[in-house]
Amino acid sequence: MFCRSFWHRNVAGVMAAIKAGKHKETLLELNETKRLRKNAKDVDYCRALCFLLGEHDALHARQALLEELRYFPENTAARMLLYDINGRVRSSLLPPVEVTKREPLFALLCDALLDHTMLTWTRLYGLYRLAKEVCCRDQKGVLMECGVAGGGSVVLLAVVAAHYGGHSRKVYALDTFDGMPDPTTSDILKDLRTPAGATSWGSGTCSALQDNVRRLAKNFGVEKQLVVVPGMFQETMPGVVKEIHPEGIAMMHLDADWYESTKCALELAWPMVTKGGVVQVDDYNYWDGCRKAVDEFIQSRALGGLHESLQIQPVDGNAVYFTKK
Repeated sequence: MFCRSFWHRNVAGVMAAIKAGKHKETLLELNETKRLRKNAKDVDYCRALCFLLGEHDALHARQALLEELRYFPENTAARMLLYDINGRVRSSLLPPVEVTKREPLFALLCDALLDHTMLTWTRLYGLYRLAKEVCCRDQKGVLMECGVAGGGSVVLLAVVAAHYGGHSRKVYALDTFDGMPDPTTSDILKDLRTPAGATSWGSGTCSALQDNVRRLAKNFGVEKQLVVVPGMFQETMPGVVKEIHPEGIAMMHLDADWYESTKCALELAWPMVTKGGVVQVDDYNYWDGCRKAVDEFIQSRALGGLHESLQIQPVDGNAVYFTKK
């Protein structure tokens, strides 16, 4: 087990290992520290160095830095490196001019929330568009996000709900707030066929503090709309379902990555999704387990006497959505 001071004293050692061509071994050690769920200063900063200098992967480095700064906002070295990376890649993470002109509110939100989310602008735009639609037609039900991480996307949903539907609509934010749970054998990186546990985004990653999400919501004036629910879905969602009955769910963003988490959220939440309500699923075309859970769920709705036909629609090359008819 590594203590905080260990990594503080060994950033230089990590740099030396990277220069010696040992970034992969070093990254594995750091990933193991994440799996232990010990949020030690500089662990994600060092992961970012391995991504950036060892693997020349600025986007994964950026995500590691965002996680570092969620827990250690005073880490100047991490903040400066993020500033440098943002200067190089931020323009590619923002929507094109035609989208900015068509939806200026989305453009402002995307720019303001980009350092609080792992989602691309295309997936954020999918959420914005779907949330705007359900609010403008006064679709009955709350908004819900399962898998919150830094809170950027759920705060976007809350701002859209407030802007297009008033401040009365609640937005639920469900997450362990302790990082990703352990994956199963179904959870495989789709293109590379790599088990989730062997990637750099397995157990313990994508973690954030509840207070970060609440603070972010307060900064946007939507803290009273947001209901933060910490814990595993199978433990917390039954209570949430009772709480929102009979209002239901107008829209759900499901960003749980793994098979079991995705399956659990769909099975428990779907009966509460109102007619015309929508579900956007992140990582459908990225993690095999996520895709398997969605496909099995949709097939189960079509069979067994339910005769419910759900049509998957693309958001981008990664995410999808479907509507309850």
